[in-house]
Amino acid sequence: MKRIFLITVCLTALMVNVMAQPVAHYAEIWQDRPGGQLLGKQWMSGGNYRGERIGDDGKTRTFIYQASTAQLYMLDTERKFYMVIPMSNNGSMWGIEGLEVQNTGRTDELLGRETIEGYDCAHYRIRATTVNQNGITEETTWEEWRYEPYQMWIRHTDDMSGRGYVVLRNISVGEQPANLFEIPRDYRGMTVPMGGQLNLFGN
Repeated sequence: MKRIFLITVCLTALMVNVMAQPVAHYAEIWQDRPGGQLLGKQWMSGGNYRGERIGDDGKTRTFIYQASTAQLYMLDTERKFYMVIPMSNNGSMWGIEGLEVQNTGRTDELLGRETIEGYDCAHYRIRATTVNQNGITEETTWEEWRYEPYQMWIRHTDDMSGRGYVVLRNISVGEQPANLFEIPRDYRGMTVPMGGQLNLFGN
């Protein structure tokens, strides 16, 4: 159950950031520590999002959100299949047992300002409450350093592991190629048991 909630929080946080309409950009996601590793990459453009995260097993998990369809796709690039999660206009997920979110709440507490990777950022502590369709409540707290002119985070708690921080580097602002947000034609849609869905996220 804890694993399911972690996925819910990760995806809901992702959707909150997308719906904040950050500037179109490409960026690399790094561990924020000496000798930190590259964790993935992200692209945003026209309300669309593509994220690639490298798991501890070396496999890359790819997520695509298409603003035109309000759907989030999880891609398995090795087996060339995808799963689709319809999203409501507040970032909630529908149609997946155990992940349907009935209500969310969020408060942002301003802690101060810091310069992160050369950007003058507002430092926030964020508390989010998620209630699923069974009435079970999960509360999560994380920190985020937000560069407000771009409406995007530069540094935040690593929501994929819950340990340490991640930071955006090599940020390139500008419209991104449209094909990055498309599902390859040779991919097939697939419905799998809940355990299979969780495996896509792996640590």
